[in-house]
Amino acid sequence: MPRRSQPSGGVLVDEVRLSAHERRALAGMEAVLSRDRALDRRLSSMRRGLLPRVRPLPRTHGRLPLGVIVLFAASVALMVPAIETGSPVLTWLFAGLWALTLIGLTALVVRWCRRWARHTGD
Repeated sequence: MPRRSQPSGGVLVDEVRLSAHERRALAGMEAVLSRDRALDRRLSSMRRGLLPRVRPLPRTHGRLPLGVIVLFAASVALMVPAIETGSPVLTWLFAGLWALTLIGLTALVVRWCRRWARHTGD
């Protein structure tokens, strides 16, 4: 029968004692599973969180910052005539470019945060 104990964190934990036979069976299963390198690699690379890790394509890795800079410059360049003329077409073009700029900037911030988390060991 499981005993309930309360560790220092204040959360109740079920304590189950395994028999010698169950401990040997568990040790055998762990030994077999530890020989599977693919499984070991997948388990060791698991991370906390709901979303899977998304890696950027290698060929676009260095282009994103440049793309965000170009989109920002084009947005600012389009904003001036859109404000001066009041043209709905220019205003919508500016809005579309600005949205793309913010999406690219968000992607950069996410990349930098992941890099920082990996660097600090979180």
